[in-house]
Amino acid sequence: MDILILIALLGAVVFILFNWKPHHRSPFEHRSTFYPQESKTTTCPHCQTSVRRQEHGQTCHVCGKSF
Repeated sequence: MDILILIALLGAVVFILFNWKPHHRSPFEHRSTFYPQESKTTTCPHCQTSVRRQEHGQTCHVCGKSF
């Protein structure tokens, strides 16, 4: 009877150890949640110059056209 109790306790300990999740992030966890940043520049469709991206409307500093 004592053997059955020991086996049950050991099973509970093993279950807890294998199902316990640490509070800190693993070094590999960030890879699954990584999203590449959007480029900070865009290309002017008129003169193909690289222009810094803005939130509302783009104006090329070379040709002066809006896009």
